[in-house]
Amino acid sequence: MKSTLASATSVIALLASGAGAARADTISVTTSHNFGSILVGQSSSSWNDTAKLRRGKAGDILTWGSATGDFSGGGQSGTISKGSTTVSVGSSFVFDPTAMGAASSTVTVTGTKATSQTVTLSGTGVAPVESLSSTMADLGYVLVGNSATTTLTVTNTGNGNLSGKGTISNLNGSFGAAGNSVFTGSGTASFSLQDSTTKSATTSQSYTYTFRPTTAGASGQSATTTTAAVNFSNGTGANGANQSGTATLTLKGTAVAPVQAVTTANAGPVRIGTTGAATITISNVGHGDLANGGSSANSAYNLTGAVGYATTGAGLAANAAPPSSVNLGDAASSTVTYTYTPLSRGTASSTATVSFADGKSDGSNAAQTVTATITAQGVGPTFTSVFNGVTDTPTAVAKGATATTGPTISMTVGRNSTATYLLTLENTSTDPGAANLTDLTIESFAFSGADAGSFNSTFTNGTVIHEGDSIVIPITVVGGNTVGPLNSTLTLFTDESAALGGIGDTFTYRLAAAVPEPENLAVFGLGLAGLAGLRRRRKC
Repeated sequence: MKSTLASATSVIALLASGAGAARADTISVTTSHNFGSILVGQSSSSWNDTAKLRRGKAGDILTWGSATGDFSGGGQSGTISKGSTTVSVGSSFVFDPTAMGAASSTVTVTGTKATSQTVTLSGTGVAPVESLSSTMADLGYVLVGNSATTTLTVTNTGNGNLSGKGTISNLNGSFGAAGNSVFTGSGTASFSLQDSTTKSATTSQSYTYTFRPTTAGASGQSATTTTAAVNFSNGTGANGANQSGTATLTLKGTAVAPVQAVTTANAGPVRIGTTGAATITISNVGHGDLANGGSSANSAYNLTGAVGYATTGAGLAANAAPPSSVNLGDAASSTVTYTYTPLSRGTASSTATVSFADGKSDGSNAAQTVTATITAQGVGPTFTSVFNGVTDTPTAVAKGATATTGPTISMTVGRNSTATYLLTLENTSTDPGAANLTDLTIESFAFSGADAGSFNSTFTNGTVIHEGDSIVIPITVVGGNTVGPLNSTLTLFTDESAALGGIGDTFTYRLAAAVPEPENLAVFGLGLAGLAGLRRRRKC
């Protein structure tokens, strides 16, 4: 009986001893936690948990591992005190996301003899995200005085509103002004945009920039490039980092305008009796039509205005009434021609006022008035005559008419004999121009009057005297059988005041020849011989 009882006690002890050897500490802990949606960079969330080590013994240690990534916390530990089999260790964890998207971390809780436990931490970073409709806007060709617009839209494509943080979860910022005054902004500059996760959310906002050029320069074309900043207090950064920043919009536009140019071409030298031309040319040297796709069909892009009548100078007149209006596309021109038929030698001038409604020469496309002046010069030969060393030129009579009076050429001839006298003709013009503009032609000559038959000349009709040159026309008088005076006139027909070879001015001389008695003629001859001897003595 005692032996049996001892055996039973041994078995129980053995069982107890075996149970003790198999015993292990146990760890109890929450094995996962989701922090939910947290706004990147603007908020964080914490979570506290407690791990327990049971069925341990004094000296057993319970330890929390540390969280990683966007999670922080852990690292605490505790020891079972003497007389206890349990220890509890609390730990605090924080989720502070730095980028959009799901994040996780695992923390291992270990004990001295216990099997380790894993705690999974998870959460999602959310943020507003900016998106611009464009970063470059070219408004093209714009006529000075007109304008063109472009609209820039910013949209919140993020999910920051899932954080429930209110306006800080929105995409916040403002549109900035352009860097050049020819670009102006309009609309509500500041914005606070929710994202599409919010019902009936305002997720985008637009802002308009207007290009209104003031000058295209003298060439009629001038490009301007500038930038405008869109400033964000949040919502930018790679991978949705929700940082403040600036987006840059490049704005470009080209100002164009018609540009007037007025040029003149003067007339002259023009020979009296002929016709020359002077012109006023109006040109559009600008590029206003580029604003209309390069077409000049719309006069709003053309050079427009009106030409006034010109004042007239001597012999200078408009060929026809000038155009009442100017309407010129790019590279087009219009010319007004004025005829010049000089009535006399010298210069004449005329002015015309051109009033432009647009196309000012500085490219500002403003109105402008221009006065154009044209000049002309009449030229021709100048008839001069010299007899016996004395310059004595008859008064010119126009267009082939003859005169009855003029300077007198006095001559003496014996009875039944002849005498020849020389009349020098000169062309003393100093006018510019080619030879045919100032050449003088002695077309013909004629003797008239009661004794016309007593005079003749061997001069060749059609002889030309160049400017600065001279010729001699011989006049021969024939004495008759009777004593007394012989009277006649000599008329020279020229092309002075006419086209070369045309019917111009005539010059008439009175011819007075004396036929003295023979003895008077001898005395006259001796007197001439004495004068000749006196001249020779003076030369010695």
